Amino acid sequence: MIYRPILTVDEKDNPIGSASKADIQRMGLWHRIVQVMIMDKHGRYLLQRRSKNVSVPGLWNHSAAGHVDEGEGYLQAAVRETKEELGIDIQDLVEVESWQSNTESVGELIVVKGGHHLWSSSQLTEIPEMVEALNRIL
Repeated sequence: MIYRPILTVDEKDNPIGSASKADIQRMGLWHRIVQVMIMDKHGRYLLQRRSKNVSVPGLWNHSAAGHVDEGEGYLQAAVRETKEELGIDIQDLVEVESWQSNTESVGELIVVKGGHHLWSSSQLTEIPEMVEALNRIL
C-alpha cells in the first residue's frame, strides 16, 4: 500500500510539516488522525473488523479511521477515509470530540469521532484489503 505524506503537528496541534507513516512511527512525531463513527436511523453504530492485511488485524474498530494527510483538514480526512474504507461518500460528518494521546512516543490528535448518516447494507462496500467484516451495535 502506498501512503501519502501525513501532516505533522506540534503538541498544540499546529501544523509543522509532513512525513511518511514509517518516519512518524519510527521518530514518534505528533500527527493528526480521525476516527469516524457512523450511526443509522435506529441509533446503532457501524463497526468494522480490521482485515488480516493491516495493522492490528481482527480488531473491531470505528466505522472508519486514518491519518490526516498533508494538505487536509480533519473533516476532509474523515470523508476520504470513509470513502476508502467503506465506499460511502458521506459529507454530513459532525465534529464531536477532540483529545490528545501519547502512546509509545507517538502523539495523535483525534478530532472527528462522529457522524450521523442514514445508511443501509446495500450502501456499504467492503474493501477486503482493509476490512474483514462490518457489524451494527447498539
